[in-house]
Amino acid sequence: MPLEKETFQKNAKLEGEVIVLDKNFVDKNVGNKFGFKKITGTRLACILGLNHYKTEFKCWMEMVKLYKEEIPKQLSVAGHNIEPLIRDFVASKCFEAEYTSVDPKTVYWDQFQDNKMFGGLIDAEPVKNGKIDYSTKLPMLEIKTSSIDSFKYRVENNQMEMIVDHNGLPVVKELNAKKNSWFKNDVIVIPEEYVCQLSLYLYLKNVDRGAFAVAFLTREDYLHPENFKAEEHEIHVVELLLNKTIFLEFIADAEKWYNDHIVKGISPLMTNEDKKWFNSINK
Repeated sequence: MPLEKETFQKNAKLEGEVIVLDKNFVDKNVGNKFGFKKITGTRLACILGLNHYKTEFKCWMEMVKLYKEEIPKQLSVAGHNIEPLIRDFVASKCFEAEYTSVDPKTVYWDQFQDNKMFGGLIDAEPVKNGKIDYSTKLPMLEIKTSSIDSFKYRVENNQMEMIVDHNGLPVVKELNAKKNSWFKNDVIVIPEEYVCQLSLYLYLKNVDRGAFAVAFLTREDYLHPENFKAEEHEIHVVELLLNKTIFLEFIADAEKWYNDHIVKGISPLMTNEDKKWFNSINK
């Protein structure tokens, strides 16, 4: 989707290397459940410069609703169908426990309604006697799906689109490349941006144990996610212990960023990369 031109023209203006929002527009949307977006785990990584694919400027554009990015349909459908199966498999085989996930619609895609600045959705949480319960010290679960091969994409209307063959299967760019990127010296390494994401939800829930469940998908899984069988796939579980003292420094940086750029309605400085991207959507 390109720039939200009508919203931009009414409520924003480009001033040098920043975008400045109209004060009334800011006042109407900051702290409004249906207004500007909050800092989620994914956005926190962007703000802290840990996301290698999205800058803080682009993140800001999305948060103030001037731009909306959509992931390729195949990725979203696969995640929606497959992640619950991974959750149940890992809960049973690794933790011998029951886990649950909140229906996003019931919480407006935010489990932290009382927090004005931070929010988001937790992939899965331990359950005891029908209620979410961390007293047994079971970890919060963050589920990641990754293709084994890297795939080819193209840009259509400023959005990434997966290229598929005549059978509807993703076209491979390089065999095993995506899976290999997760490993160093044959040991799986969780990217910093994902560590940041899970750490935020641990912090907001005031718990310190988390775990990643990383599953590697075949081309066929993206075409027929309904046929996914967790026991037939390679799934790694990597635990994370939150160091709250260190993480509080990240929270302080994020709070300052939110006040400087969301509350004040002034974007971060555009990098050269940001300028090229903004010009491409502002046509």
